Amino acid sequence: MKANFFAATSVAVIMTVSTTAHAQISTETSGQDSAEAAESTSAQDIVVTARKRTESLQDVPMSIAVLGGETVQAKAITTFDNLATVASGVTVQRGANNVATFFVRGLGTGPGADVFEQSVALFIDGTYAGRQAEYNQPLFDTERVEIIKGTQASLLAKNTSLGAVSVTTRKPGSDFAFNGLASYELALGSHLLEGGVDVPFSDTLAVRFSGQTLLQKGWVTNTLNGDKYIRTNSLAGRAVAQWRPTDTLDVTLLYQQYRTEVLGSAEEYVLDRLGEARSRAESAGFFGFETNLNRRLASDDDLIDQNNERNTGRRAIATINYSLGDYTLTSVSAYSKFLQDRQFDNDVLPGTWITAYPLSNGNRQFTQELRLTSPGERPFNFVAGLFFLNEKWFYDRTVASSRGSLPPAQVPLTGAIAENFDQKTTTFSGFVQANYDITDALTVSVGLRGTSEKREASFFRETIEPGPFASVLYPPIAPTNRSFTATNLDGSIGAQYKLNSDALIYASFARGTKGGGFFNSPTSADTARFRPEVADTWEVGTKLSFGRSFFNLALFQTDISDFQNYLFNGLTYDSPPLDLRARGVEAEGRLQVNDNLRLSGAVTYLDAKRGIDVSNRFNDHTRPVNAPKWNGNVNLGYENGVGADLLFSADVGVQFKSSVFYNTPFATLGVGPVPNSAIVSKGESYGLVDARLAIGADDGSWQVAVVGKNLLDRTYIAYARQGSLIPGASLGVANMPRTVALQFIVKR
Repeated sequence: MKANFFAATSVAVIMTVSTTAHAQISTETSGQDSAEAAESTSAQDIVVTARKRTESLQDVPMSIAVLGGETVQAKAITTFDNLATVASGVTVQRGANNVATFFVRGLGTGPGADVFEQSVALFIDGTYAGRQAEYNQPLFDTERVEIIKGTQASLLAKNTSLGAVSVTTRKPGSDFAFNGLASYELALGSHLLEGGVDVPFSDTLAVRFSGQTLLQKGWVTNTLNGDKYIRTNSLAGRAVAQWRPTDTLDVTLLYQQYRTEVLGSAEEYVLDRLGEARSRAESAGFFGFETNLNRRLASDDDLIDQNNERNTGRRAIATINYSLGDYTLTSVSAYSKFLQDRQFDNDVLPGTWITAYPLSNGNRQFTQELRLTSPGERPFNFVAGLFFLNEKWFYDRTVASSRGSLPPAQVPLTGAIAENFDQKTTTFSGFVQANYDITDALTVSVGLRGTSEKREASFFRETIEPGPFASVLYPPIAPTNRSFTATNLDGSIGAQYKLNSDALIYASFARGTKGGGFFNSPTSADTARFRPEVADTWEVGTKLSFGRSFFNLALFQTDISDFQNYLFNGLTYDSPPLDLRARGVEAEGRLQVNDNLRLSGAVTYLDAKRGIDVSNRFNDHTRPVNAPKWNGNVNLGYENGVGADLLFSADVGVQFKSSVFYNTPFATLGVGPVPNSAIVSKGESYGLVDARLAIGADDGSWQVAVVGKNLLDRTYIAYARQGSLIPGASLGVANMPRTVALQFIVKR
């Protein structure tokens, strides 16, 4: 029945026409009510800047999911995790270390190693944020979010071998204006406040101030103390100044800062095949151990009060555009830093068994980009530039493993270690992307990026308490220094042909590299280095516009060599050499049925394989982590006037995803050949129903809405792993239950 559901949904999407169509609109709507604005919106009005230019989505020969700022706000998207609910082909995995990692078309860097930069990199106003912890910052006051799919070889700063998430923040307008949002969730008691104000100081200078505060209350109960996990408390603020002293010069300065505090863990035991987890719980005096996925756990630890985490970060950006005749010279300078402090009860049981206290990582980073952009309307046009990055990243961890009152034969791996890792990265690169119109209809493009990167690492590990844990699993490492310099040349080539003003076909190839480095917690100094990851992506597609409707279709294949992965095996982390292939098809579109009703949707079918020999027929034993065969969404929207000056709107959507693995197939329950090792639960397929009902002024000055998510209260395993040093046991995280929030929006 699930197969029929996915097949029927996919066919419906492809035959008709995405929530991604609710994107930023380039046309000005001042003095025009929102209903008229919606009626005047065509597919050509959806704007993207993925190629360092302002272009229509329908004119860009690549697959991009776009969300406008108003859509992000209305759909209560406050974290980067939430983007996966409205973008087809995108999944997000948040692991035990509570960091979100993005997978695009079934491929992405897993959450195991903090040292890995992300293959799906984050960019904020064009500046690079490649560490996975940076996805923990709040998402607010955006003009646009672009999810760029596939290898990006030339224009984006670095490490976009599998894609990118690009956030464009909202800039100040020329008139005084403000906006605000207040939301209260009825089931959990969560609340959100968000707002911004534009302040013009003169005809040439304006500043925007914005901020967000969020209290997300938990949905998993710790039966030992009654606390609800995961509880998230975040605060963020931003100031953006724009100065245009002349017609040829504009300067944008941005400063933002955030703090996110997380209390508790949502992990609960879902399997205890050998009874080892139960034995530990009962030896600590707790006799209510269970392995049901019911949003209940029992955890305490003598070394820490309870699982907790604190993320802080700040970013400053200076963007200068100077017109040189028809050309534009752009300088983008950015300084950023983040710090993540964590304490983990790794065993998630009563008693003190294995604890990480503390576990910290952070960075300081400076980037500088200079680029020259030619006029886009000329037959030959280009973007060329230079990029520099300097980053200092650190990682500190203390881990202790104890046996409590159990005998050594049952819990042999005891001891405690402390480790430290520091890494400095210096990157220089030059890039160019050129387009040439052979005819009015046919355009070819070529891009190149040459990169030289130096990494210097110093690390050590010492034994705090002797035992097999500290001598066998994590043996001491004397203070060690390692460094290397690597160069690589990436590039892309493509062609696009316009059948007419509303129809485009294209084909492209791109090769991108994510740099190698050193593991932050290696087995030994000699095994610390890991290789660079290289991805090749082929894509052919078409983009068709029909007035206010559109339909886009893309076929793709990505091959990765030396994929950077890091999977927990219950004792340590494995990082075997691995090649991957992912091929598939994705479709998205919107059908504007009439002035009031629209149907939109997106779907991705993925055939993904893992292993050195990627020529074998696809089967579950070769499927990589977090790579669903089917993934997508369908949305029905209605909008109509009520009375003289009110506007009613309703949106109902279904997001769906087929089953995924959270570990290797051989460690996956029901798939692996050895029962006592194949214990990690598979993520089952699901479909979630969301809805939003709203009424407000037809000029958009205020709106009251009810936002429901997971309305059918579907429960599924959102993440799973093997138990820490507990043979035959595994844990899982249940998704958030049904929530219903009241939302009030005001703006001027």
